[in-house]
Amino acid sequence: MNIKFIAEKAWRQIERPWKLILVCMLGIALVAPFPSDLESYRDDAPSEHPIVIGVEEYGRFINTAAQIGLPIILRDPVGVMQNIYIAFGSTALTHGLKRALDSVVVDETRLGERPNGGRHNMPSGHSSMAACAAYFVGRRYGWKHLFYLGPIVLLTMFARVALDAHTISAVIAGALIGIVGAALFTGRFDSKTVPRNFGELNSFPSVATKCPGYARALVWFGGYCSIDRLASSPDGYQASLLTEVLNRNVARSPG
Repeated sequence: MNIKFIAEKAWRQIERPWKLILVCMLGIALVAPFPSDLESYRDDAPSEHPIVIGVEEYGRFINTAAQIGLPIILRDPVGVMQNIYIAFGSTALTHGLKRALDSVVVDETRLGERPNGGRHNMPSGHSSMAACAAYFVGRRYGWKHLFYLGPIVLLTMFARVALDAHTISAVIAGALIGIVGAALFTGRFDSKTVPRNFGELNSFPSVATKCPGYARALVWFGGYCSIDRLASSPDGYQASLLTEVLNRNVARSPG
């Protein structure tokens, strides 16, 4: 299990959409200092609607479950490592801004004051987490996943406002920060280059016997090696070829 190799590969495969990141940053800059009328939020009691409560206590975790579970199900260790980068990056962005803006006052309104009287209103961490997960899954595994992850993001944002936990500007800023945090560390997944089972490697005796550790790394940690290339090489060179592939990441499936 070459963690360093996977970490380097995950970093190299990051594809940053700078235009989207800049647009989101501009949106945050416009929304974050917006002074909210906190009294208007307090006119009504926090919602007790079953949908709001259900999203708050259970539904919002669907996105996080998909973000963590899909890389494991698809045997995508690079995705797992990029998730780790995202976890540190998005957490730093969200909580850093929470603390930076907590005491800032705009038009007699403290940006960090929640409608329920708590602190660290801006931005919403729940909205950031939901949007971060949705972007990661969509970008890496296909935007089709947004058909179920997108509504969860919107429902999470709605629930936080309905519960007087955040202002509208805070949940919008949180969602944008979540997208930025994921966009900075995500790359697209190429399933065609990932061997699906160890049995494929059993047909190459020199691989299984001379470098079983690398063989397991290839299957689970995503060596992204071309099985066809291994098959076309002389038996005596299979182990060295596999080592080269894992260390240099130069092989791709033909076609």
